[in-house]
Amino acid sequence: VLVVLMDALRADHLHFLGYDRETTPQLDLLAEEAIVAERAYSQSACSRKSIPSFFTGRYPQYMVWDTDRRYYGIDEENLTLAEFFQANGYQTVAVVNAWLKDRLHGFGQGFDEYLSVYSKKDWKKLSNKSSPIAVVRAIEFLEHRNEDQPFFLFTYLEDAHHPYKSHGPPAQNFGTRAKDRYDSEITYVDAWAGFLFEYLRQKNLWDDTIVVVLSDHGEEFKEHGKSQHCKQLYVE
Repeated sequence: VLVVLMDALRADHLHFLGYDRETTPQLDLLAEEAIVAERAYSQSACSRKSIPSFFTGRYPQYMVWDTDRRYYGIDEENLTLAEFFQANGYQTVAVVNAWLKDRLHGFGQGFDEYLSVYSKKDWKKLSNKSSPIAVVRAIEFLEHRNEDQPFFLFTYLEDAHHPYKSHGPPAQNFGTRAKDRYDSEITYVDAWAGFLFEYLRQKNLWDDTIVVVLSDHGEEFKEHGKSQHCKQLYVE
């Protein structure tokens, strides 16, 4: 099982869901052979609540939160998706950045291994170009995994998150406005996700792997007066 979480990925900016720009050629290909949930909604506009909600199958108000720390997290009382797979004999590995590792306490429950994309001190340098690192770390695990066990691999692709940066190939550059740079970020994340998908195909793992692609929330561009996320709840 491969779960790819693309941070801040707004649904109506995906080409296979009707967006006019070709932002997602790799996800377009995936959508042709996948089940596409056209009415999937995030449980929060913030990663702090939506990611734990997804990983526990509970709405945030029904979770047990660990509030004893500066950055509250997932209490051990919750059963997480990783714990479920681990209890059923899967290798469980997460490829994450410093934020998920250090500021979402308890997210590591059930993971045999955390593979970090970068450390806290490298955030400004790498947060807008971390997808290739994450994909390479994921492939390194797959290359050296125990092939006698099935795997549950969570891969976190961050680049669409603010601040937005325009990318050259393999991404596309759409312009200089915030929304243009955001769309460029989406093409960048899409390209590297496609690289990971192609690895699975070449290694004859594709047909035997459940691949789930989702996001933790969308992104605002002043449609209701604000920018980015975590500030209010609207469909974008």
